[in-house]
Amino acid sequence: MKNREHRGFYFSLPFDPFRLLLAILERFGLMILAGLLGAGLGVAYAVVQLGDTYSTSVTLATESWNTGDTDGGGSAYAPMPLSGEAVMIAAEAEETYEIAAKKLAPDMPGNAIRLRVSIDQLPGDGLFSVEAITSQGREKTLQYGMAYAEAIMEYTAKLRREVAQSEFEQLEKQLREKEAEALEIRDEIVEYVTERKIYDPLADGSGGTAVSEIGLLKKSLDDAKADYVSYNNQTFALIRKEGLDPMKRELGRLLQEYTEEHNQVRAQRDKVRELEGLIERSASRDVIDVREFAPLVPSDTLMAMQDLQGKRKLVGNRIESYTARLSESESNIGGLPEQSLALAQKRKILEKRIDSTAVINAQMNDAEFFAKNAPPAVGIFHAPSVEEVDHRSLKSKAIKLAAAGGVAGVMAVVGLSLLFELLGRRVRTPMQAAIAAGAYPKMVYPPSRKTSAEVALRNFWIR
Repeated sequence: MKNREHRGFYFSLPFDPFRLLLAILERFGLMILAGLLGAGLGVAYAVVQLGDTYSTSVTLATESWNTGDTDGGGSAYAPMPLSGEAVMIAAEAEETYEIAAKKLAPDMPGNAIRLRVSIDQLPGDGLFSVEAITSQGREKTLQYGMAYAEAIMEYTAKLRREVAQSEFEQLEKQLREKEAEALEIRDEIVEYVTERKIYDPLADGSGGTAVSEIGLLKKSLDDAKADYVSYNNQTFALIRKEGLDPMKRELGRLLQEYTEEHNQVRAQRDKVRELEGLIERSASRDVIDVREFAPLVPSDTLMAMQDLQGKRKLVGNRIESYTARLSESESNIGGLPEQSLALAQKRKILEKRIDSTAVINAQMNDAEFFAKNAPPAVGIFHAPSVEEVDHRSLKSKAIKLAAAGGVAGVMAVVGLSLLFELLGRRVRTPMQAAIAAGAYPKMVYPPSRKTSAEVALRNFWIR
């Protein structure tokens, strides 16, 4: 029957807390014994296994190994960059430990140093901490740390040499292909010149002069066409500035005095529309008849328009002259410009192939250099001295392990005592009976201070 069904005593906990305290007090001696045993084991482990330990940390940093193409051409070869994750993988490679071990002793295996060194990536860009922990003294510990750091540098340099060698072989293959393409284009040029029996007109006196004259005529013709269009644009701008804009301002002034239906307003608006329509029609047919604008623009504006259109007519005459002369010059030299253009195009392609082979040659030289002398991906940023090696003495470690072992022993006994007491089913205290029966317990205080705590704890009675 549940305790809460009784109308008498009700305890909020389903168990007697004093019973748990009693279980701990009953095993107080065992707790002391377990604490001493744990402390002894901690001291023994510190003495036998640890001893004095020494630790040191070497800081590594990545560098920018770009060879620095200052002209922005991108022709220089750059060694393979290594990310932070790649450096960590390289540092934990078996070959890295083997290199470090051989630096310490010729017959030392890699596993002998693996257990004493480690590497961590520090916050920031490309910073790493190489740590070594030994019991062999400050100098030996520093040797372990420096050997591992230098092994990481050598292994990353080896990786870069291998990649550079592979790149060199690829570039060598590309160079052979580019040289073959250049030779093929050179043969095409020779065949083209031989079949057509042509020469480079730019290298010949008469031909070069004729071609140059054609170029000058084309430039003059283009300039004249630009002026021809510009005079019309200037004319339309003059009409808008001196004719249309004043009309619109006058219309605005009239609208401030009269309504939209007033005769003067309507007449002025018709003039504005008429002039806008005339400008639009003249622009669409690219011909400006100055006489059409006579009733709508001032006389001085009309004279300026006539002057611009007269200049435009002279430019038109020059365009006709340039066109005729250009046609005559081109007919005089036949298909020479086209042949020269085709030959020049082939030569440009050949020059590009030759330039690309020069770039590849430069990259090959760099790749070959790095295949033999590649720098490491990381360098030593800070190397500690022997005095900076941290020393942790046996005494301090023994004290810490003894304290930890003693606490662990005591807590083990306490935990087991509470577990066994909670799992037990027998009634050990009157409080248990009170909780189960719902009867009110009564505390009987000890008659004197000489009464033990255990007796006082058991003096619960059920009323």
